[in-house]
Amino acid sequence: MKKPKKKATINPDESIKYTVCGEWFPESFPARRSLRWGRGGEDPLVTEMRLFCSCQRWAFNRLQEGRSREELKREGQKLFGINSRFCDDAVLKAKAIIESQRGLLALEIEETETKLARARKKLGWAEKDLGKAVEANDPVKIEKAERAVHGRKARVKRLKTKLDELKTHQNNGTIPTVVFGGRSLWKRVCRGRATKEEWRNARQDRLYVRGDETKGGNPNIKYKYMDRYGVIVHHAAALVIARRAIGFRECITSELKQKIRVIKEKLNQKVDSLPGEGRGMTRKVKRLFKRLEGKIPIHNGLTRFKQESFYSVWHELMQLALSSR
Repeated sequence: MKKPKKKATINPDESIKYTVCGEWFPESFPARRSLRWGRGGEDPLVTEMRLFCSCQRWAFNRLQEGRSREELKREGQKLFGINSRFCDDAVLKAKAIIESQRGLLALEIEETETKLARARKKLGWAEKDLGKAVEANDPVKIEKAERAVHGRKARVKRLKTKLDELKTHQNNGTIPTVVFGGRSLWKRVCRGRATKEEWRNARQDRLYVRGDETKGGNPNIKYKYMDRYGVIVHHAAALVIARRAIGFRECITSELKQKIRVIKEKLNQKVDSLPGEGRGMTRKVKRLFKRLEGKIPIHNGLTRFKQESFYSVWHELMQLALSSR
């Protein structure tokens, strides 16, 4: 009788990482709810998400004051009643938002400078049209040109003010104001087009957890889709699509960044005396890596709409995967 073959070990650096949708199973649900931290009849998961998001916003402000990660980790547990791992994840998430906003600052300055140059050019055209209307002594054209000049001047002024504010943040090492829950949604609330309850829900509808290899994942989250549905990891990973449809965001992880670096190094090493057509580090692949270098550092700080747009980082990753087949 032949001995069963041992499964080949896989190097974690070379293996493909999968995102598997998980469920949160508190031991006390639904028998007991936290009398101190719970509000009304909310479920433990809703309570945990609300406290985690509150801790994240608190850590965001404290980090900008220069407080350390370990200090916030100890203090946050007492203030928000979450365990050490969740508190540390909240601090790291807040730190990632600050780093992403700093990366976005340079991009925002560049875009604003481009818009300001275009607005000044249009203002020059509008002033020329006004001069021609005055020479022709046409009251209708003069009135129309004056309105156009007034509007162009107002836009130039707004863009100049915005650019000065952004450059001030860049020089002082600070970041613009961050609105948790979404700036566009908050503006809708201010205009009466959305309720405060919708905005509160958008501020406290997520948990952020990191896997720990020594503990088989994250002790706070149990990944049960493979055992529960009897499916392979590929099918379980497909449930991520459902997460995005429900409204969850997918972030760029450090594992994915490492995988991209490994692919780039391998392609750079494939140097033959007789290069093949469309193989190795082609010009198309070089352009892909160049675009990824600009998009990956700022992806996690973008809004959900920008993260899911057609030309987001996921589009470039798809093109890279197809070119590597």
